Amino acid sequence: MYLMAGSDNRLPDDIDTLKDIIIARESLLRLKSKELQDKETELERERIEKERFAFERDEVVQKYEELERKYAYLQKLFFGRKSEKLKPGEELQGRLFDEAETVDGTSDAGLLNSSRYLRTRPYDVRMMSTPETSIVFSEPW
Repeated sequence: MYLMAGSDNRLPDDIDTLKDIIIARESLLRLKSKELQDKETELERERIEKERFAFERDEVVQKYEELERKYAYLQKLFFGRKSEKLKPGEELQGRLFDEAETVDGTSDAGLLNSSRYLRTRPYDVRMMSTPETSIVFSEPW
């Protein structure tokens, strides 16, 4: 090929050689143009894909924030100040539960730790007896 980089810029006088040079340059330009067009198409695909991922990410973030709001609302509903207040009829119900948890005026916790309870059937409360315990405080002086 004539007119390569670094050579002098003299063109040949032969018309057929000039035509060959022009054809070679045109094919090189078409090849470079095709490569450039392919790169532009690939860049456009990547841009569209990035936009799609950004859109999906935004959707996920919105869903996450919505779930966080719902979770905070449910926490407030279950564990907030209002959940600690008793409704008018619930006071008696709380006392009934307290009475059901005690046997003969003592707590079940002491019964569960006694050896007699472990030897009896697990749910037969009538057979359990509570050991009598006393706490003695000695004065340090």
